[in-house]
Amino acid sequence: MEPSLHPALAAVATRYPEIAHRIARSLEVPQIGLYHCEGPTQVSHFNLLYEIARKVAGGYVDNTSILRKSWEECIIILNVRGQNAKAIDFEPSDDVIDYIMLHDLLKPNAMNVKLERHPEYRRPFSWRDWESARAAGEPYTFKGSLITNIAYFLPKPNKKGLVNHGELAADYLNEKISNGLLKNLSPRVVKVIAMHDKFFNRNDFITIDHFENLFADYQMDEYDIQFFIAMSYLDLMASLGPDQKPNLEPLSRLLAVYQPPSAF
Repeated sequence: MEPSLHPALAAVATRYPEIAHRIARSLEVPQIGLYHCEGPTQVSHFNLLYEIARKVAGGYVDNTSILRKSWEECIIILNVRGQNAKAIDFEPSDDVIDYIMLHDLLKPNAMNVKLERHPEYRRPFSWRDWESARAAGEPYTFKGSLITNIAYFLPKPNKKGLVNHGELAADYLNEKISNGLLKNLSPRVVKVIAMHDKFFNRNDFITIDHFENLFADYQMDEYDIQFFIAMSYLDLMASLGPDQKPNLEPLSRLLAVYQPPSAF
């Protein structure tokens, strides 16, 4: 594991020992395909997320065209412990670290693969399947065929549509909270985990109504929305394509049709 991630991992393991085993497993989720090319397993995604969060929390502002004036309020979210700090590698807030380390918690339970043979189909891929493929070594295969892509969603039982891994993680975390566990976990973080992959994987243009309805469904206030947008920026920046560059187009589409309310 990348040494720079140790503080974040130690922080969540200390705050939430009840789920430390799931956090540890999530680090090992395989990343195969065109979307997550930052490294072979999910720990590389978390590490990059944490590095970017520390950079932004220290005062860095990305001056790309999508970061219009209203967006600067979102950056303050990442800088809760010292809003005027200019130091490099400033530590982000607990909520930010919790999001980084928990938003993909249930990916091990939601894997499916495309294979070189019959690439038009997706096939369920369990954690045991991954352990077997990993033990056999690279190039990774399943059912005798090369794995070309791994995605993280499940079909809804007896229903049309899909359950995203963010929804699975939020349901799991909310169940723990309802049982009196995870007392330090903010409801805001769980809301954003639930919706983090709901529309950023979509390729079509999304209307203002879509965003407003989604935010209303999750009963999100102004600060929740700003937190969601800030976490989306981090997540996209830490999701690299084959050219080792992020694709910020989904966030650009959001900000093109939706003006976030001020939280400050």
